[in-house]
Amino acid sequence: MGQILLARSAGYCFGVRRALKLAENGLKQAAGRPVYSLGPLIHNPWAVRSLEEEGLRVVSSLSEIPLGGAVVIIRSHGVPPEIYREAAAAGLQVVDATCPLVRKVQRLAHLLREEGYQVVILGDEDHPEVKGVKAYGGAGSVILGEERGDPRAFDPEAEPLLEPHRLRGKIGVVVQTTFPLQAFQSMTQALLERAGGDLSIPGPRSGVSRSWSSPPLREIRIFNTLCPFTLARQQEAQELASQADVILVVGGRNSANTTRLVELCRQLQPHTYQVEEAQEVEDHWLWGKACIGITAGASTPPWTIKEVQIRAQSFLDQNFLCGGRSDMMEDTNVHPGEMEEDKAEEMEKVAAGGGEAMATAEAEFGTTGNGSESEEEEDYPSMDQLYEESLRHIQEGEILMGTIIHIGKETVLVDIGYKSEGTIPLYEFPDHGRDLKVGEAVEVYLEKKEDNEGGIVLSKEKANKIKVWDEINRAYENNE
Repeated sequence: MGQILLARSAGYCFGVRRALKLAENGLKQAAGRPVYSLGPLIHNPWAVRSLEEEGLRVVSSLSEIPLGGAVVIIRSHGVPPEIYREAAAAGLQVVDATCPLVRKVQRLAHLLREEGYQVVILGDEDHPEVKGVKAYGGAGSVILGEERGDPRAFDPEAEPLLEPHRLRGKIGVVVQTTFPLQAFQSMTQALLERAGGDLSIPGPRSGVSRSWSSPPLREIRIFNTLCPFTLARQQEAQELASQADVILVVGGRNSANTTRLVELCRQLQPHTYQVEEAQEVEDHWLWGKACIGITAGASTPPWTIKEVQIRAQSFLDQNFLCGGRSDMMEDTNVHPGEMEEDKAEEMEKVAAGGGEAMATAEAEFGTTGNGSESEEEEDYPSMDQLYEESLRHIQEGEILMGTIIHIGKETVLVDIGYKSEGTIPLYEFPDHGRDLKVGEAVEVYLEKKEDNEGGIVLSKEKANKIKVWDEINRAYENNE
């Protein structure tokens, strides 16, 4: 029988749901004060419009907001650091909805700049995330882009930013969270080859370093800051495109991650179409097609995905009744008469920041793979659950094992497998960290899971003291 397959990861990612929840809470707690979003909160016109109906006002700059008393929400893509200072000077209350993974890139760019590295950002120079990261990287930071749709088009010999007078000394490389993996791999390899080196590309949540004794480049540090959930979404979309006769990608046309999905799907399935809403789906796209695949960008509301699903199913039903192939129908358990009630329910769930909305969509519409609707597939975890499960369950006051990923002049950056890295003052290590090496395992004490800037606070000194005290107690108990 024919079927409609919905990608498990289609729709809101955890960062977008977090931003929407913060915006909704900000509107509820404003107590009559106006609430503004500095730019669209997310890259989806329908989701932004629903927030505007609740009272959110979208502005392009702080100068459009009256001085004092108002609430301003920083959108999920992040902003340059001077925006926070300007907002504070204007007496505005700031609600920071920056995606934690984007915040991680910002912090890393700032740290690299502080340690004397020229920051190189792989990404789209027009994307707000990249603009914000560049500001954290400082005036000397540069952006390297790629020809959309063909990562191999990147030519290090023709790229003027790679001329010796532009990149010299030490450079630190970060990447836009939604950048294509293939482009990241080819561009970082090209940078290494250009500088006279050859090194395997780092995996997610890791970094590599290479040093040379001769100019113009003495050292390159490469950090893989790609969003792992964006990568999973892209890989799933490719799997779907290899199975389906036509692909519908649902999402805003100004959404970078949605555009990437379209590009990747078209490489495998030429019959790939992007739509922002259900009314854009054309009947003739689906005529004679037995398997319809649907995926969506990270900022696409679940009710929009559902509307596209219903419209696609209605076209399949019509084609069958008009003499189309008899194997084109599949009962998706969704009927047009249920739309208004379902849409209202989904909006309430999304506004509350819950993960149930995507779980509902997954259960109703099936999954990728062989199209079966077994219990195992229907119970597939939501993106929120996947994110939480990918993190270590840690508590403040614990001693944890971490990995050193960066050694600066004043601080050491340690990865403990959580949503961002933790920092430790260099003076807490023996000999001021003289013998430390990147990649070395180290025991650390977790002081705070999140400080005012969203970072993790660790201590090596406290870990050592607790360990010594435990040894003393153990010796006492054993009468040693």
